[in-house]
Amino acid sequence: MSTNLRNNSRVKTNIDCIFGVTPEATRSGKVTSLSVGGCFVKTTIWATDIPKMYIRLWLNSQGWLRLQGSVLYHLEKIGFGLRFADLTPEDESAIKELIEQRAAPAFSSDDEDSRL
Repeated sequence: MSTNLRNNSRVKTNIDCIFGVTPEATRSGKVTSLSVGGCFVKTTIWATDIPKMYIRLWLNSQGWLRLQGSVLYHLEKIGFGLRFADLTPEDESAIKELIEQRAAPAFSSDDEDSRL
């Protein structure tokens, strides 16, 4: 039996990101899962044993959202799980807004396609 250790709901995403061990972050990847507590970064780059990771998420019209955290786990040639740390209220608000946008239905119940 597996136990879900997540405390926050998460959504699937496809957000371009840049990450690294310094705020200048030079490695690229895709955030494919996001919650207020952290994210999963799809990348082939090795990311274990790193005490602090910096990450920037590209938010189109809003530019870069700069965050930091610690690597929880790494899946070789797939990516890594990152737990956010030191979130400001503004960071948390921006993440919550992203989650709400991704969780919203693509069309309303009044749309003809909703009957499919």
